[in-house]
Amino acid sequence: MDIQDEIKKIYWSISEVATLFKVYPSKIRFYEDEFNIKVRKNKRGNRQFTKVNIELIGYIISLSKNMKLCGVKLIIEGKAKFTHL
Repeated sequence: MDIQDEIKKIYWSISEVATLFKVYPSKIRFYEDEFNIKVRKNKRGNRQFTKVNIELIGYIISLSKNMKLCGVKLIIEGKAKFTHL
């Protein structure tokens, strides 16, 4: 797959997202559940991540390297409230 195909891509699989962040798919599923990330599922039930989903997961992963999960939740929840003003 070349770069042009990646740019045009709308949805990514959980394994592609996990590979991108060098984590196991179980960690992506955990963050999806823990932070109520709305991920689209296809007819077969496979998760389909959008660019926005991937950016949020990346933000969560980067924050979780330096703080506990409860602190990350406060930041994410505060950011969500702030964006809805």
